[in-house]
Amino acid sequence: MLFNLIIGAIAGYATRYIEAPLGGLLTGKYEMSKPDLRVLTFVLLLLAASILISLGGRDGLPFVLLVGGGIGIFFQYLLGIGKDQYAQQKTKMEERKASAGGSQSVEPRVKPAEKKPAAKKPASKK
Repeated sequence: MLFNLIIGAIAGYATRYIEAPLGGLLTGKYEMSKPDLRVLTFVLLLLAASILISLGGRDGLPFVLLVGGGIGIFFQYLLGIGKDQYAQQKTKMEERKASAGGSQSVEPRVKPAEKKPAAKKPASKK
């Protein structure tokens, strides 16, 4: 299953690099728009990944292959979102630390009851 995910992610990531050479092959014969060419490249790479998985003797799980392909093709977009979320969380944590820096510790209103030592039980006779 993990093998399918990794192969799918590689196929999805490679789509943007294979798109231009494939477009060069098709330019003289067929006219395709850029989004259509990207979809065609993605489909062909997933087909090649599926063949690679079957040659490897692994059980091909198409859903996992598609999820990996989606992660691969949208990697730059997902990475950007992740970096933005990380920066926002880091900013929030720094603001919380800065606002808590001037505060003083507060004594609890209710003090915990002191525990009395337990009465010793007489030792049992053997």
